[in-house]
Amino acid sequence: MSDSVLGDHVALIADDLLLLLLGDGSGRPVVNGSERDTAIAGAVMLELIGSGKVEITGSEEAPERIEIVVVDRSTTGDEVLDQALSRLPEKPVKLRKAVQRSAASDRDAVLKRMIRKGKISREDMSLFGVTRVRSWPPAYGKHVETFAERLREVLVDGDEPEERTALLVELLWASGATHAVVGGDRARVERRAARIAERDWSGSAVGLSIRGVRSVMVAAIAAAGGAAAGG
Repeated sequence: MSDSVLGDHVALIADDLLLLLLGDGSGRPVVNGSERDTAIAGAVMLELIGSGKVEITGSEEAPERIEIVVVDRSTTGDEVLDQALSRLPEKPVKLRKAVQRSAASDRDAVLKRMIRKGKISREDMSLFGVTRVRSWPPAYGKHVETFAERLREVLVDGDEPEERTALLVELLWASGATHAVVGGDRARVERRAARIAERDWSGSAVGLSIRGVRSVMVAAIAAAGGAAAGG
């Protein structure tokens, strides 16, 4: 795409993000289900905007008002993105609503694709005759560790991130998973992640997309926290 960093990569940001959110090899998510699903859906939406299939309008100062609209329904060349694109309405819709509505479907699509490709496996458990998914351990622990090590170089050692890594940091930080993924001194890691998340994207569509997606993820975390407190 012309002003995004997403279009030149074979693997989706959502694929890498999912592997990182599935923990240190156990396959158990390091954040709750709502936060994980919203993060994955947000990553998928960034890819759709980055591919030029979806346009975004609005202001970073009012992320809750940011809207998206499909401008091209031709194939993206990726099954997960094509499925997500097909679920979007014809008319403009609030970005927040679109991500929230697609969260479960996007999660399922990414998980199924990763299982089919052998990148993760599915381990179920039965309790009182009911089968539940317990974890999705990665098939190649070293692959996940490579991602985590690069993030540690950026968040702990202070390396400057390339744009793809900056996007992963942004999504991890917004989902509250940064420290769980990289370890180290929590305060230092969170400060560094926050600085990267606030980087200047020069008013581009990707910058507006990131701010909008972040607002959705923050809202999901707040809702999950409220539900836990109420329960």
